[in-house]
Amino acid sequence: MEEEDNCIEECDILVNYGNEEENVDSEVVCEDSTGGINDSEFECESLENDADNEDLLACALSRASDLSPAIIVEPSENDVREDQLVSQFIANGCGCQLRCSQTFSEKHILETRLNFVSLSNTELDLVVLGQLNAFTNCSNQVSVVSRHQPTERKKKYSQYYHQGEKICRIFFRFLHTVGDMRLKNLMHHLSSFGPIPRVHGNTKRLPKHALSFLSMQNIVQFLLNYTDQHTILLPGRFPGYKSCDLKLLPSSLSKHEIWKTYADAASSTDNIHAAAYSTFCKIWRSVLPSILIMKPMTDLCFVCQQNSGAIMKAANRSDVEKSSTLKKAENHLYVVQLQRSFYKTTNDLCKKSVRDHFTSNEVFLPPAPNCNYSCQLQ
Repeated sequence: MEEEDNCIEECDILVNYGNEEENVDSEVVCEDSTGGINDSEFECESLENDADNEDLLACALSRASDLSPAIIVEPSENDVREDQLVSQFIANGCGCQLRCSQTFSEKHILETRLNFVSLSNTELDLVVLGQLNAFTNCSNQVSVVSRHQPTERKKKYSQYYHQGEKICRIFFRFLHTVGDMRLKNLMHHLSSFGPIPRVHGNTKRLPKHALSFLSMQNIVQFLLNYTDQHTILLPGRFPGYKSCDLKLLPSSLSKHEIWKTYADAASSTDNIHAAAYSTFCKIWRSVLPSILIMKPMTDLCFVCQQNSGAIMKAANRSDVEKSSTLKKAENHLYVVQLQRSFYKTTNDLCKKSVRDHFTSNEVFLPPAPNCNYSCQLQ
């Protein structure tokens, strides 16, 4: 224990050894023969000091390696599975006369498989198609053999190579991580279309359960009719929006609420198929982007804006002032709600009276044209 403690102390002193060595070399003075140390004695002492310093350096390095934490990288599940597959394949062999599994090392086979596993399906297809295109014999006649007449080729013949070594088909499939059916499909694709990426047969083809064009027209027509009834008409440009041809719905509505109204109307009709909520919103965004729901910050009159500003400014005031400000805003909202309900009731009564008048006189009432900004201002 005492020797170990001394070694630890000497290791701590060794930290400044490199800096002190330069100072010691500069202070070395060779004395003359009359007064002190000769050259041979100095060399012997320097050699002994170098040996001691080397021992201290070795002790410091060993202690640093003991103190440093060991970094252990655990292999992933995919690496362990691939290692087991390669070991099992080498143990069983491919069963061919070429002995492909013994031609290459286990490490090389594992690294090759891991490289192909990391590729996507399209990239792996292109790699295999390139291999097949290079080593497939597509000539019209079989090669001339002694004592045989050249005959017409009935089937294409493929040979498989890896790094210049001829391999069997089983080892080629195992090395490229492809199955037998996938390899056959790639060979058929190569003979039909050439070495180009495969495209799925359902690409750019609508499924059977896709929404019909008539159902899309019904959604668009419903949105137009709903907007004509609930849109907010204001002259000029809407605050907060750059475009002037927008149709803004009240902020009290939501897309889900509008979709529920559409779904209820479609379910009451036998010939109309109700679309899902996501499809309804997608058609809304793509076909009618000018119909928007107003944000709460823009759906405010001048009095509401003043009340909102007063409520924000009353945050650090007394409770009496806060309650009076909130009461003022609530009274305004109550009055607005009454006015809105009176407007809707009056509008419905006018529509009913006009419809009854023209129905009783058997006069056809054409649809009213859209009002322009001049009519709104009047």
